[in-house]
Amino acid sequence: MAKFQKVLVAVDGSETSLHALKEAFRLVTNWITVVSVAPPYEGDLRLVGVKNAEALKKEPCETALAKAQKMADAAGAFIKTVCAVGEPHEEIVALAEKEKCDLIIMGSHGRTGLKRLLMGSVTERVIGHAPCPVLVVKG
Repeated sequence: MAKFQKVLVAVDGSETSLHALKEAFRLVTNWITVVSVAPPYEGDLRLVGVKNAEALKKEPCETALAKAQKMADAAGAFIKTVCAVGEPHEEIVALAEKEKCDLIIMGSHGRTGLKRLLMGSVTERVIGHAPCPVLVVKG
């Protein structure tokens, strides 16, 4: 089996993505970069009285990364966390390119039919644009 030096794991706080991170701990003995991406908000948050819009946008991302850090601490694993704002697949691919990753690990929610058609698949888009192999972990 190939040795991977630079691994990126994408998490969104879901059980599926955190399961993928847990599997990464089994595969990788060095540092893991863990990314969570908050999708961009296109409305005007000032209209609803939000004072710190940037923090509000990043809140789900920060929550997911806090869960990932807690898991890493419990497993004795070393992670570097990154919170990005943008289109999830674009941010994941861009970070993998920037970090010169050997592997991207992601969970798959297993959506099918109309839900998948309407929502798209971040995992599928990452696979299509990734600069390295993508390991998809089922929940």
